[in-house]
Amino acid sequence: MKLAPTTKLTHQFEGYSVWLEPCENHKTTKAIKQEMTTIASMCGGEKNGVYEFQPHCTMLYNFSPKEMKSSYIKLQQDRECLNESVANDKEIALSLLMHCKEKFNQYRTMVKKDDILLKPESLYFFPYPKEADNGKGFGCVIPLIIYENKPQLHVLHDIIRKTFPPDERHKSSDSNGKANFVPHMAFCYAPEVYHDKLAAYTESMGEKKYIMESQKTGYLSVWSTKGGLKDWKLIARVKLDGK
Repeated sequence: MKLAPTTKLTHQFEGYSVWLEPCENHKTTKAIKQEMTTIASMCGGEKNGVYEFQPHCTMLYNFSPKEMKSSYIKLQQDRECLNESVANDKEIALSLLMHCKEKFNQYRTMVKKDDILLKPESLYFFPYPKEADNGKGFGCVIPLIIYENKPQLHVLHDIIRKTFPPDERHKSSDSNGKANFVPHMAFCYAPEVYHDKLAAYTESMGEKKYIMESQKTGYLSVWSTKGGLKDWKLIARVKLDGK
């Protein structure tokens, strides 16, 4: 049954997520942040539940802190260096992120790839009503950038997927145990009443060439994505390049 369009974003998100964040000083990142501010304002801002957030490409979405701790214990057991005194979510997340960084840097050294770029493929307007995905929809509309699933990005996602617990996408994976990874960056989550306005605006952004330029990635991070957008908070972050 199709529900009436939402006028405010009230969706309550769940779990923890792993993000790939672009380099914050990159000109394209700055341009995207400006677009995020413009779009949030167009859609009523915080009074309509439209809060701005850190630009990011979601690598994993919605796993529990308890499962993350289990992944940490398994990693420590594999390394034969279990530290039972570590029980803090930040320390656990940081340890898992550092492992992902080390594995990815080993890959980059092997293939002599210095950078991983988020290379835009297209702009996309995504309506996501509450009744979608068996009632898991957010009840919103989402303008976003779709990125090319470049080999480096695919490898990084695979490393993260094997290090962290299965997320919501992988728990509902296909018969081969594979989830469809579509790298993207959302500009906002807006109430459905802004459908037509945002659809037109998303199309118009295609004329802004600086929005569609490749971005150098900056950080891997774990965020608590529980509650509303205003409740999201950083748990741990590591710089992907360097030490």
